[in-house]
Amino acid sequence: MTDHLLTFYDSAWPPASPPKVDGACFYLGGDTPHVWTPAEVQRQRARYRLPVWVRSDPAAASWQADSAGAIAALHRVGCPRGSLVALDVEIAVDAAYVRSFSRTLATGGYPVLLYGSDSTVFENHIPDRLYFAADWTGTPHMAAGAQMTQYVNFKAWDLDLALPTLPFWDTHPTPPQPTLPNWQETMMHALPVVAENATGPAVRTIQGLIVARGYACAVDGIYGPSTAGLIRTIQNRASLTVDGVTGPRTWPVLLGIG
Repeated sequence: MTDHLLTFYDSAWPPASPPKVDGACFYLGGDTPHVWTPAEVQRQRARYRLPVWVRSDPAAASWQADSAGAIAALHRVGCPRGSLVALDVEIAVDAAYVRSFSRTLATGGYPVLLYGSDSTVFENHIPDRLYFAADWTGTPHMAAGAQMTQYVNFKAWDLDLALPTLPFWDTHPTPPQPTLPNWQETMMHALPVVAENATGPAVRTIQGLIVARGYACAVDGIYGPSTAGLIRTIQNRASLTVDGVTGPRTWPVLLGIG
């Protein structure tokens, strides 16, 4: 099954009418026929981006110069640290170059995914064991042992499938969930955890807060099925665990600070 995988396109030059897919590969340098400019990278509408450094004949190149050039190019296009970078070695087998290049980029903050022909790419033994295999069957699939697969070649671009767990450059990252200030967090954990069948002042406080939120609730100090049901409703609307228990995550919602 490929439904859960991301679809990318890759092209030496930015296509005039790119396909509507999840991600775009673009070329940083090396012996690629075209180095994408920052403006060309920014114009891509796909959410995810995969920078690619091409070195089809590693034996004739310097890994020191290439890794330094790749890191400089990544900074030039604004690629955030932690983002995945592809090293394209085509059909070459040069484990020493691949190992040194990838370790240098990893030290600079960029993990490396190795691209190459399915028949040779696995012979390079990249340290993080991340492989991007070209296996042109024309059918969407993931090549055995790979985390990304180029499966078809068209005139204007190739199409690829990738695991969604790979750390691609995400141009629309999920915003971090808001957290309570430390003093509020401490206060929430100091409040009691109150569940069905409880009685007493804490229950009356909870019931009063339920009323303040616009619900009809008897303030009788008895945490019965009706009170628990209202708490479940409030939890559901706040996208909390719906268990009817007033604990550290439900108290802030009742108090209007979460």
